[in-house]
Amino acid sequence: MRYAVISDIHSNLESLKKFLEIIPQYEVQKIICLGDLVGYNANPNECVKIISMLRDVEIIRGNHDRVLITREYNDFSEHAREAISWSIENSTDETKDYIKNLVIGPKIIDNTFAICHGSLIDEDIYLFTPGQTKYDFQVLKDTGIKIAFFGHTHWQTVFKMNSENKVDIVKRQKLKIESEEYYLINPGSIGQPRDRNPKASFLVFDSEENEIQIIRYNYSFQLTQKKILENNLPEFLAERLAFGV
Repeated sequence: MRYAVISDIHSNLESLKKFLEIIPQYEVQKIICLGDLVGYNANPNECVKIISMLRDVEIIRGNHDRVLITREYNDFSEHAREAISWSIENSTDETKDYIKNLVIGPKIIDNTFAICHGSLIDEDIYLFTPGQTKYDFQVLKDTGIKIAFFGHTHWQTVFKMNSENKVDIVKRQKLKIESEEYYLINPGSIGQPRDRNPKASFLVFDSEENEIQIIRYNYSFQLTQKKILENNLPEFLAERLAFGV
């Protein structure tokens, strides 16, 4: 089966629409979303409606999705707090109902791979470095699952652990999954890339060919910026979209 794996849409309608425009060419059978539909950008209702209407989609909640409901966001950064507060005030009941019913990760998909938002341990944990992946790889080894997809960092990243438990970062646009190795893979962000590449990011996983393909694409981020500023969201949230930070 061919899967499209996306994460961290963060109310970016322009990028989500572009993703849906280009995805047919990759002939995927199922879309996997690793959470954070809302936050930061200015179209939470439109993005949630689009996701809710998709067929053949598996989705878990992210930390911004959680706090849209709980309103407990004191540990967020200043800009994130302002944005989620705005999202709470501007989200419809339909949006909140959909978010409220999202499944909490981790989750096993088709008995083939795992998905989570931040980490297999906790949806709020960030995985940036090989040293931070120790416990997640142990979870994979304990369950016998070879691959987990995670989001939250907004960095497109592939961690690979070999038979000697050595973890490396793999930097390739196409990657063949080796049967004796374990993988933690971040598809990057649809809505707010932070790996110093402003292009939105997702991946395609072919479970029959055991192959991962990283996809980057341009979208009309200037319109996303305009909406951020028109809604009096922090200016920095608009500026960062042009630089992928």
